[in-house]
Amino acid sequence: MDVTFTVPAGFAGEQLVAFEELRVAGSPTVVAEHKDINDAAQTVSVEATTPGGPVSTVTLTTETSSKTVTPGTSVSDVVTIKGLVPGHGATGSATLYGPFASRAAMRCTPAHAAGKVAFKPANGVVRTPSVRVNRTGYYTWVASTTADSRNTAATHACGLASETTLVRKSPYKTPVVSTGFSSAGLPFAGRGTVSRISIPALKVNAGTSLVGIRKGAMNVPGKVARTGQLDRSAAAGDLIGTTVIAGHVSDRHDRPGAFWKLSKARPGQVVTVWQAGKPLRYRITSVQQFTRTKKLPARFFSTTGAHRLVLISCADRVRTSGGGFHYRNNVVVTATPIGG
Repeated sequence: MDVTFTVPAGFAGEQLVAFEELRVAGSPTVVAEHKDINDAAQTVSVEATTPGGPVSTVTLTTETSSKTVTPGTSVSDVVTIKGLVPGHGATGSATLYGPFASRAAMRCTPAHAAGKVAFKPANGVVRTPSVRVNRTGYYTWVASTTADSRNTAATHACGLASETTLVRKSPYKTPVVSTGFSSAGLPFAGRGTVSRISIPALKVNAGTSLVGIRKGAMNVPGKVARTGQLDRSAAAGDLIGTTVIAGHVSDRHDRPGAFWKLSKARPGQVVTVWQAGKPLRYRITSVQQFTRTKKLPARFFSTTGAHRLVLISCADRVRTSGGGFHYRNNVVVTATPIGG
């Protein structure tokens, strides 16, 4: 038997499935039935039509303007749109989320939004207004267009590789770090500057200046009571990269410097640095020594990877027959942020 159904208003764009029951006339008894919600042969799709014509399916592909940038750079989203019927009121927006410590940590929620911009949808390539990124870490865009009388809405998933930008400090060559004697320092203020470092277990409590690299060597402050934070390294509290702080073990007369006892550091001890008046706490995870005849491993000066704090000084004092002395090794202490 052919049975005709009239689809009522309100089901545009939906799928309907026909069920059947066979009953004895005048009886509630069901003799046979067919009720399969997944039966493709019984499924009908209701066309999404409007008085203005059929609704077009809009698609978009996206790509961030830059894969890697330095802090303070502006980035935008590049959106390629297809299938749009123009002139019916659709709008576009793109939200930049971040920063995150890794791609796996990305979450596209309002709490993680770093900026949102609007754009006018059009078929082809549309470049959105830009958003300035100041903090290091991973950022990701999510672009979308709204539906209107002739177009479907369009968007994409969070955390696409094509939409991800890494904001990092520029990589730099591994410097020589000489901390056995005093050398010229370059103390100056700047963003992310640590003002003081404390290691209670070692009785370390020293002021800190921001220092640079000159002729391939880190400019550890000349005053041995102070330590130096390398300006090219990550800022304390960043999500990625290594913050490098170096200090002298002694002065030219072998009187104690800020890191006199750094070689006695042990895993588990707490390091606190103060930045903009805020204490940031780290826990020591390793203590290693390396000969001073070679540069320290480049991994201690990385501007990417999980954030950590590296402290550098000298160790293994050797006295000469003439009453002099020198230090044979560098001691490198690595610490990771304490959550909370």
